[in-house]
Amino acid sequence: QDIALRHQRLRERLGTSLTRVTVLAVPAMVVLIAFGAELITLILKTGQFDQDSTRRVAEVTRIYGFALLANAAVRLFATTFFALGETRLPASYAVLRVVASTLLALLLMPYYGVVGVVLGAMAAGWLEALLLGLALGRRIAGLGLRQQPLGRIALLTAITVALPLALRWLLPTELGASWWGALLLLSAVALAFAASAAGLRLLDLRSLRRRGASKPS
Repeated sequence: QDIALRHQRLRERLGTSLTRVTVLAVPAMVVLIAFGAELITLILKTGQFDQDSTRRVAEVTRIYGFALLANAAVRLFATTFFALGETRLPASYAVLRVVASTLLALLLMPYYGVVGVVLGAMAAGWLEALLLGLALGRRIAGLGLRQQPLGRIALLTAITVALPLALRWLLPTELGASWWGALLLLSAVALAFAASAAGLRLLDLRSLRRRGASKPS
C-alpha cells in the first residue's frame, strides 16, 4: 500500500511537470519550425552570414525543434527513475540513444549532409523518450497523462503561431526578410504566447516573476 501511494504521488508530480514542460515545449517547437529563419536572422545574420547561410541553418533549427518535447520528457522521466532509485535503465537508454543517433547519422549523411546528422539525433531523442516513458509507465502504473490539458495547449500553440504568421503575410517582403522584420515577428510571437498562456490559465506570469525575484543574486 505504501508503494502504491508513493507511485500515485509520483504520477501526480510527473503529470504536473509534464504539463509545465508541454506548455513551453510544444509552442516553442512549432515556433522553431515556423520562424526558424527569423530566429537565425535575428541572432546570426551579420557580416558574411548571408541569406543562403540563414536558410541552411534554419533547416537544421526546424529539425531540432521537433526534438524539444522529447528532450524535455527524457529529463523528466530519467529524474523520476532516479527518485525510484533506478539509475541503470536511464543510463542504458542514454547509451542506446547515442548508438542509434550515430547509426542513423551514418546512414543519412551521404544523402542529406549535416541535415542527416540532425535527423538522426532527433529520431534517437524520440526513441529514448518513448522507451523511457513506456518503462516508467509500467513501473508506476502511468505517467499522469490524464492531467494534460491538451486542448488548451493546442489552442495556445495555434494562437502563438497564427497571429505572427498573419503579420508576416502583411509585411513587405524586404522588411520581413530583414533583421528588424525578424525582431518584429519574434516579438509578436512572445506577446501572443504570454497573453494567450495567461488567458488560458496555462502559465502564471506573476508566479514566474516572484520566483525570479526570490532567487539569490
